[in-house]
Formats: sequence, C-alpha cells, structure tokens
Amino acid sequence: MSTRASRSRRAAFTLLEVIIATMIVAMLALTLYRFLAANLAAIRISTELNDEREAVQAVVRLLQSQLNDLPVREAGALGGQPYKFQGLSNDEITWKCG
Repeated sequence: MSTRASRSRRAAFTLLEVIIATMIVAMLALTLYRFLAANLAAIRISTELNDEREAVQAVVRLLQSQLNDLPVREAGALGGQPYKFQGLSNDEITWKCG
C-alpha cells in the first residue's frame, strides 16, 4: 500500500511547479503583447507619414499645374505686386513659364 500511496501522491504537480509554469506563460504573453504593440504603433506612424507625404505631393502638383497654366507676360515671366499682410511685405514669386 505504501508504494501505491506514494505513486498516486507523486503523480500531481506541486504548488511551486504550477506557480513557476504560470509565471513563464505570463512572461511569454507579456513579451508577445509588447512586440505586437510596438509593431502596430510603427505601422500606424508609417501610414500617417505616408498619408501626409501624399497630401503634400498633391498640393505641390496642384500648384505646379496652376502656375504652368498662367498666361505668359513680360517675356515669359510672371510678375506682380507682392501681397502685404498687416503692412509688411511678403515673399515675391517670379515664375518663368516655358
């Protein structure tokens, strides 16, 4: 009977073994969570930067097409008076049309 009692008693895990296994699984889950969170944040930032880049390129293309469609004056130069905001003059644009 003593062999049967010791055999059935040894078949189960101890509390320490269960706690260690739980901690290992928890550490693996935390590592996986941090890895996924970092990758999702990087993808989100990359997507936002790409969208902003495309928006700026669209504005540049629009301005280029509008400036190219302006009529040619004064031997191929776009001239005029610079805008003034609150009495201060701004930059002046000179555009050579082809």
